[in-house]
Amino acid sequence: MDTYTGEGWITFRKKEYFKFQDFFLSQSEKLKALPKNVVSRFLLRLIEDYQKAWPLIKLCTGESFEKEHWRRLISILKMPKEVTFDNMTFGNLVDSVPVMINKSKEIKELSDKAQGEVTIREAINELRVWCESTEFVLTDYESSGRTTQLIREWKEVMT
Repeated sequence: MDTYTGEGWITFRKKEYFKFQDFFLSQSEKLKALPKNVVSRFLLRLIEDYQKAWPLIKLCTGESFEKEHWRRLISILKMPKEVTFDNMTFGNLVDSVPVMINKSKEIKELSDKAQGEVTIREAINELRVWCESTEFVLTDYESSGRTTQLIREWKEVMT
C-alpha cells in the first residue's frame, strides 16, 4: 500500500491508479481465503470502501479539471489546507475515501461541471476558428417593387 500512497497524484492519476484496483482486488481474494478474525474483517471492510469509492477515484483523475476544480475537490474531500493539486499524493486521496463516499454526489456534480466547461471552451474555440477563416461575399440584389418598398419602410423605422 505504501508503494502507491506516496506517489504524486499528478503522475499517478494518468495510468498507475489502475494498479491500485488490481492490488485491492487481489488482497480481497487473499483475505477471503484466510480464517476470519478481527484484522481480516477490518481489512475486508476497508477494501469494500475502496470498491465503493473506485468510480469516484476515476472521476478524481480530473482530466477536464482546471485549478478551480482541483481546489473545490480538495475542499470537498476535506484534505489538509497545505494540500494542493501540485503536491497532492495518492495517499491524500486514499485517506479521503470515507469522505469521498459520503460526498459522491458533489464529486459527480463537480466532474460534470468541469466536463461541461470543456465542451463550452471547445465550442468557443471552434467558433473563433470559424470566424477567423470565414469570408463573407456580398452581392447586389435586384428586388421587386414590393421588396424595395419594405426595405425603405424598414430604414425609416430604424432611423
